[in-house]
Amino acid sequence: MNLVIDDTPVETSAENIAHAVRQGVEHAKSAGRVVTSILLDGEPVHDVTQTAGTRGTLVIETRPPQELTATTARQAVAALESARELQEQVVELLDRGQRVEAIDQLSEIFDHWQAAQQTLNLGAALTGIDLDTFQASAAGGTVHADQAVAQLATTLEAVRNAIQNEDDSALSDTLGGDLLPCIDQWQALLMMLASVAEA
Repeated sequence: MNLVIDDTPVETSAENIAHAVRQGVEHAKSAGRVVTSILLDGEPVHDVTQTAGTRGTLVIETRPPQELTATTARQAVAALESARELQEQVVELLDRGQRVEAIDQLSEIFDHWQAAQQTLNLGAALTGIDLDTFQASAAGGTVHADQAVAQLATTLEAVRNAIQNEDDSALSDTLGGDLLPCIDQWQALLMMLASVAEA
C-alpha cells in the first residue's frame, strides 16, 4: 500500500485501504487542512467501506479550510446565477402553459440551492462563523444569515407545495416573486463568507 498526500509519499503501516484513508485524514487534520479528494490508483473513492484490498496507490489531496471555503463560496455564487436564469425560464414556461417543460428544470434549481446551503453551513463550520450573527451588505440593505436561511426554507417549501398541488400560478409567483430575491441575499452572504475566509 502506497500513501501519497498532496504529492508527498507518506509512510504507512495501514492494514487496508480504510486504515490508510483514516491515517491520511488524521495527517490532514494535524496540518490544519481538510481532505478534498481521495483516489485509489487514479479512481475516485466515494465509500471507503466498500473499497477492499491492501494494494495500490492511495492519493489524498487536501487544502487549507480557508482556501476551500473561499473557492466553494465563489462557485456557489456563480451557481446561483445559473439558478436565477433557470428560475426566470421556468416562470416564462409556466406563464405559457408549458408545465411539463417547466417542472423538468426544477430539479436543477433545487440542486443549486442545496449546494448553496451546504456551502454556507460547511464554510461557517470551517471558519468558525456563527450564522446566528453573520451578516452581509446587499443592494436592499443588510442581509442577516439566520433570516435568509429561514426565508429560503419557507420559500422552497412553498415551491414544493405548489408543485404537489399542481398550482402553476402559485409556483410561478413563488419562483419569480419570492425565490428570485433570495438569490441576491444568498450571493451577498456567500461573497462575504469568501472574504472572511481569505482575510
